[in-house]
Amino acid sequence: MAATPSSGPVQLMVKQKVTGTLPTIIWPGRQKQWKPAGAWMPDQVVDMLVEGMCAGDFYILCPDNEVTREVDNRRITWAAEDITQNRPALSRWHPDYKEPFERFLKAVTPS
Repeated sequence: MAATPSSGPVQLMVKQKVTGTLPTIIWPGRQKQWKPAGAWMPDQVVDMLVEGMCAGDFYILCPDNEVTREVDNRRITWAAEDITQNRPALSRWHPDYKEPFERFLKAVTPS
């Protein structure tokens, strides 16, 4: 494929979608048989993705019907702090960090 000169600047859009539980293989008529209760269906995820893109969001956090957005935000903050505080990856499941994570999760978020 040959490169061709551009007629001007090209606008590139990049989005990061962070999903909860999502069944990725769906057969018509069988969805209800195996879909986890908290999982979103693919069409719900697409609707959320389109809504976020239209709003200009870079990160599109897709809920999973099991926890609130606030809980998702706290979990994401804890996971990022695994790096900055040199904790083991996914420390919220590590026995040494179970109680500190639970306290962190219940703490009031500063305004």
